Amino acid sequence: MKRCPKCNTKKEINCFPKSGGRGDGYGAYCKECQRKLGRENYRKHKERYFLVAKERDKKIDELIFSYKNRPCKDCGKSYPHYVMDFDHLGEKFGFNISFPSIETIIDKSRVEN
Repeated sequence: MKRCPKCNTKKEINCFPKSGGRGDGYGAYCKECQRKLGRENYRKHKERYFLVAKERDKKIDELIFSYKNRPCKDCGKSYPHYVMDFDHLGEKFGFNISFPSIETIIDKSRVEN
């Protein structure tokens, strides 16, 4: 049993999110309170969340454009970026990947038209 300081109730340990940075390996607040705090924080700082996401998307677009603005690895000819595509050579990835992971995936792929 662990006490949540936000709602001041004792709950089972599985009611707390895992957290590697804490001594017991679980978060200070229960999952329910943590969710409420997260939603409240998002509502208060919604504009900042959108700006950070927009900046991240812009960096990703610039990175992809820089790789697509190179000659084709198959024929060596240069084509407009919108014609070039990535051949991932069997690499599978999802949509929620980190910025450094994108560079790693692109480096492992071939850019071709």
